[in-house]
Amino acid sequence: MSKRNLLPVMVILIAFSAVAVFGQTVTVTIPDTTAESGTSISVPIMVSDLTGLNVLAYDIAITFDQNVLDATGFSRTGTVLETWNDPTVNDLDGQYNLVGAGTSAIAGSGVFIYINFDVVGNAGDTTTIHFNKMVFNEGDPAATTTDGKFSVGSGASLVTFQVDMSIKLRENVFDPGAGDIVVVRGNFNGWGGNDQECTDADGDTVYTGTFDVGSEPTISYKYVIHKSDGTDMWEDNIGGNREFANSGSQVLPVVYFDDDDEYTPPADVFVTFQVNMSIKLREEVFKPGEGDLVVVRGNFNGWSGNNEECTDADADSIYTGTFNIGTEATIAYKYVIHKADGTDMWEDNIGGNREFANTGSDQTLPVVYWDDDDEFSGVTRTGAILFNVDMQVWEDAGFFDRNLDSLEIRGGFNGWVSGDYLERFPGSMIYEKIMPVEGIVGSEIRYKYYLNYHDKTLWSNSDWGYEVPYTRGGGNRIIVFEGTDDQMAPLQYMNDIPHGGVIPMGKTVTVTFTVDMNPAMSLPTPFNPATDTVTLIPQDPHWAVGQGLTPYDETLVTFTDSDGDGVYTGTLEIHGPTIYGVEYAYRYGADDITEGGGFEFGRYRTRYIVPNSDGSYPDTWTFPVDTFQLDPPLPVEEAPLKVAVDELIQGRVTPDNYTLGQNYPNPFNPTTMITYSIPKLSHVNIKVYNMLGQEIATLVNKQKAPGTYKVSWDGKDYTGKVVAGGVYFYRIEAGDFNKTMKMLFLK
Repeated sequence: MSKRNLLPVMVILIAFSAVAVFGQTVTVTIPDTTAESGTSISVPIMVSDLTGLNVLAYDIAITFDQNVLDATGFSRTGTVLETWNDPTVNDLDGQYNLVGAGTSAIAGSGVFIYINFDVVGNAGDTTTIHFNKMVFNEGDPAATTTDGKFSVGSGASLVTFQVDMSIKLRENVFDPGAGDIVVVRGNFNGWGGNDQECTDADGDTVYTGTFDVGSEPTISYKYVIHKSDGTDMWEDNIGGNREFANSGSQVLPVVYFDDDDEYTPPADVFVTFQVNMSIKLREEVFKPGEGDLVVVRGNFNGWSGNNEECTDADADSIYTGTFNIGTEATIAYKYVIHKADGTDMWEDNIGGNREFANTGSDQTLPVVYWDDDDEFSGVTRTGAILFNVDMQVWEDAGFFDRNLDSLEIRGGFNGWVSGDYLERFPGSMIYEKIMPVEGIVGSEIRYKYYLNYHDKTLWSNSDWGYEVPYTRGGGNRIIVFEGTDDQMAPLQYMNDIPHGGVIPMGKTVTVTFTVDMNPAMSLPTPFNPATDTVTLIPQDPHWAVGQGLTPYDETLVTFTDSDGDGVYTGTLEIHGPTIYGVEYAYRYGADDITEGGGFEFGRYRTRYIVPNSDGSYPDTWTFPVDTFQLDPPLPVEEAPLKVAVDELIQGRVTPDNYTLGQNYPNPFNPTTMITYSIPKLSHVNIKVYNMLGQEIATLVNKQKAPGTYKVSWDGKDYTGKVVAGGVYFYRIEAGDFNKTMKMLFLK
């Protein structure tokens, strides 16, 4: 282009539709530049960080003296516009226009674009490169501009130096607020002085300065932080000096000070950790009084050790500790309860590790609950429960044989698995078992008794062994855990059928069932009277087998609706010996739509044949009308015969005190019997000693329910040999009771 009078030259980029980020401001700067006449230069337009501002278009207009500079084009290489397409260049009658846009938002800071010029003025000429217009998108984000001054030099090589000080600012190594400056020193200034100071006009942490580097063909230099106290910090990790060829005025690329682009926190950074232990204290999970500690473990201490212990000086349940976290940029950690027995409880419900950024400055973390648990769920304790059940009725009804069958207890405390057998209390049909339990005090524990029948041919389905307690409608039994070692479950009848609840041998009762099926006609799979059959499913397999039937046989009762009103009736003959209760459900249709289900209260219907006042049973019995009900709980009729506590404890009288009786016979040969009593659930240990005090036999070593017991000794020691005749001692230890007595063995 030829020289012209002073004329605005506009670089215009059409603004495309964009989503603006309102309230943001971008700093746009043209640095001061010098070049010799007859040379070509690229003048950068500098911008602060555009990341996240959704810049998709811009409109730039600059003016300058055409007698000094002549615009020849542009360059995107190394700029934030490098990924955009080249704009269209129009050179029309002295007007120089650039038109372009991008489809993705611009990100980053530094050189936005280079404007290329030929220097056409004479030495000493100057011009202001002035922003006539600078608009992003349609005005948002706003732009704050700073014009640049251009001077035609007299043979000088003016070089723009650029150093990124962001890392050193974060690390507090470079503190301009305290008076620190960053300067350039090299062979062009005798490697000394602070005249070549770089500054940060646009606040983007890139410090720049344009200086005459003289005539040396190769320029060697370094950036130096000149501290406010007069000391210098030179770059020392760049492998020597920085260098470039002195080819005239130019702009050097941005580099990090000392080529350090990774933030390194200072070695001594102290962080205060705070964890709220109130919930774990209430739940007795954390017991500082017994020696428990709460510590912090993370990547700053190798995830181990107890040196970073938090304490509670003000007794507010918030445990705090201030520790040196070192130089890791991101600190990962967890709070750990270190138990008095040496075991550890780690947080495991926080979705990984806790983390925070190491800012290089001391900080205090917010208070968090241990394991993010801010809800009290109760006190977890280890205890024991004595379960006991009266099997007399079940034997009277022909459902149980004490000599062939066995009884288990299954529940949440043992995973509902087999192996925990109850033992019959001597002289009674009460079976008992002490079960260790760990759980939350006040929580509900579910359980059932399970019959192991010897006849596996008859009892082919293992699930048939579970009782279906009638007062629970076949659902699980529930006991509230007390968290003690001497809790006793209520003494219960098997399936909650008491004495008197047995229809005797030879007695037949004809029972009438009636069900209203009208509600079933509006269910998602509706009952169709024209095609569907109503059936009754007996749900107690023990009852069914006792009747000589197959459990869950749905062909027992034929239902009819003689008047077509949707109410169906059927009868069933029940033969003794059997129990007086019936558990059942109604079913219909090809899809076997069946009432009830689940495992809790009311999974089955429950009704009773009420005995006469003299204890006998009627020949016929009609149950009240049932209404078909798909979902549990189903109706559970109140048992007409109540369970009397006095009746239940026959065969077991709870002693008032611990006792140890004299063995009988005494003297003895070959066997003697020892009687002892315990008033509460206790661990009982009875051992035999010789005259020298040496232990020779253990007769009892287990937890026992309240009661009076007998144990025999056959005169043999641990090896199975019969001992010599003479005086022996037997000693009981139970709870806080102990007693020793003497016996004489004759031989």
